[in-house]
Amino acid sequence: MRLMFKAMLAALVLGIGIWLSAEPIYQWVDEKGITHYSDAPLPEAVQVERKLPPAVQLESPTLPPPFKEPEKIEYEVTLTQPSDNSTIRSYQGNMVVLAEITPTPPKPYRMQLWVDGRMIKELESQAGLQVQDLSHGKHTILLKFISDKGETLAESKATTVFMVRGATQNADKKPTN
Repeated sequence: MRLMFKAMLAALVLGIGIWLSAEPIYQWVDEKGITHYSDAPLPEAVQVERKLPPAVQLESPTLPPPFKEPEKIEYEVTLTQPSDNSTIRSYQGNMVVLAEITPTPPKPYRMQLWVDGRMIKELESQAGLQVQDLSHGKHTILLKFISDKGETLAESKATTVFMVRGATQNADKKPTN
């Protein structure tokens, strides 16, 4: 749009410049009634009076508003289960982890479950999952809300849980999903 505006303005300026700087123009009518124009003065020719064309009102083009970055949404992830410093008794080492994300994100979204500083599971559009075969002892868990670019948008507070298993077999195993 700007290029067209500039081209029209240049053509107008060039046309007026040529019009003003040109030699005089003469007009005459021959014996057959045909009107002729020439830049050479003939005895029967009359100099044509030049008039500038009427001024053209050019409007400035309306530009779209400048690009505005979308506002960054501040998400919050709250671990709702298990509660901090809770003891979980499970012979198999199973535990349910539930969380709440506010405001509610558009689907699909990704969540990562971290246990003792290691990511053990990534979920799509879920804020709850079951951990299986968690070893006996103290564990720190947290959930991370992840963008489609892999950036952490929010994470829960670290929650400490104590897993009590009925037997010591499998006590050294790492949690699985």
